[in-house]
Amino acid sequence: MAVDHVRTGDPFAFLYPFEFMRLTTFRKSGVPVPTTVWFAPDLDSQDKLYVMTSAVTSKLKRIHNNGHVVLAPSDRVGNLLDGQHQVGAFAHELPSTDHQRAISALSYKYGAQFDAVIARAPSDQTRTYIEIEPLSK
Repeated sequence: MAVDHVRTGDPFAFLYPFEFMRLTTFRKSGVPVPTTVWFAPDLDSQDKLYVMTSAVTSKLKRIHNNGHVVLAPSDRVGNLLDGQHQVGAFAHELPSTDHQRAISALSYKYGAQFDAVIARAPSDQTRTYIEIEPLSK
């Protein structure tokens, strides 16, 4: 389910028509590493996106080392869509006390698809969420 609104002045609005985005993180050496992810805008404010991930992924480790990321609309396998439109942003792991905000946003956007992913994930998997904000506000 696509988000049915575009917010004026929202630097991420160009991503909203798409189901996936390519989240590019950077190794310590500066080498970019693209990953295709689901994403959703914050339901209450502009300028924030949320992504769900495992707490033991390399992308999260890279974000802990360097929060600079690049975002671009993509298909499910990471092929860029919408030309070469992309934006730089800053990402960080959300504290567990804020996870519900991210879960609500992702559930709103993806509906039953997201809910099914949550329900069938192994109980021993530690999920966490990434919050992404613009480089400048």
